[in-house]
Amino acid sequence: MSEKQVQGTNDSSIVSKASAVERGYFDDPFVSLMVRKRARRAPLINRGYYIRMKAMDQALQNFISATSSEGQTRYIISLGAGFDTAYFRLKSNGLLDGIYYIEIDYYDVVANKARLIQQSELLTTVIVVRSADYCLVASDLTHEPVLAACLRELIPDWTAPALFFSECVLTYVAPKHADRLINWISQEFPCSVFLLYEQIRPYDGFGVIMCQHFKGLGSRLKCIEKYPYLADQRERFSVGWQRVEALDMNAFYRSLDLAERCRVEHLEVFDEFEEWWAKCEHYFVLAAHTAGFRHRHHRARLLARRHGDCGEEEEAVAEPPCWRVQQGLSQQPLGNLTRVPVRPLPGGCADQFRLHWTGLS
Repeated sequence: MSEKQVQGTNDSSIVSKASAVERGYFDDPFVSLMVRKRARRAPLINRGYYIRMKAMDQALQNFISATSSEGQTRYIISLGAGFDTAYFRLKSNGLLDGIYYIEIDYYDVVANKARLIQQSELLTTVIVVRSADYCLVASDLTHEPVLAACLRELIPDWTAPALFFSECVLTYVAPKHADRLINWISQEFPCSVFLLYEQIRPYDGFGVIMCQHFKGLGSRLKCIEKYPYLADQRERFSVGWQRVEALDMNAFYRSLDLAERCRVEHLEVFDEFEEWWAKCEHYFVLAAHTAGFRHRHHRARLLARRHGDCGEEEEAVAEPPCWRVQQGLSQQPLGNLTRVPVRPLPGGCADQFRLHWTGLS
């Protein structure tokens, strides 16, 4: 697999993110500035990128909030940042006080992103390629000595709180290199968090097609066979990390505020419910805390709390006015929405419901 093929996943991803933003799933005025040619994606793709962006954004904001009382600079390091616009979005919303934000990727990606930043009046009003709270760096993540040299220049105190995140990046790296990087971070940054978003479950029908899809693009999923299930990903972080939060995207979506879920489900006519649940079952988000971070921020949670996911009792929440859960096999329409229980998909996803647009499905 060549660097160019892996970098191609960035080009596709940013177009999909821009499509989700244009349809109202997520608020990001900067993402369109990173897109050379726009394309409208299918509703299933828009939902998939919405939940991906929502999970990463929520975790970043939770880290910022949890460490806000620190009297020192905190760090966010994006590993394989691509054309991600999280820095610009957080900065424009005034959320990066006391944060130094570092983005790392291959040289060609960094050069192209720097060019796009410098060409955009809106982006340059937020940042230049390097400033007092931001740096865009070219480095190979599989070469720790080079990466370490870059980080030493940018982070004078490696004991400061730091969040490293990989959003569908390490999945394209050979497991021995990815694991070595994860372990190196836990050893060298004693007050750190590692945030990971990628694929799981390669062996069922959906998973086989998913893996074949990425292989056909020349960007094979290299870690998924070593860590095929969520339990394996938890075990992956059992050395060097003291707490691990992990959710598949069905669980994450259920954890969202019900009014927000209602808003999202009104944005587009949608009837691909089985595919949506299957897609969410095959992606996960994980946050691992070192002992040092947990000691200093023992109450911090980067992911939403759900019963059985993080060992905490689920908090009771009320359904919004637009929804009513009807137990058993009957259904009760409310306005133009009906919620109907259905069988779990093969592989097991409990507490699933089908949302119908009345008269359309």
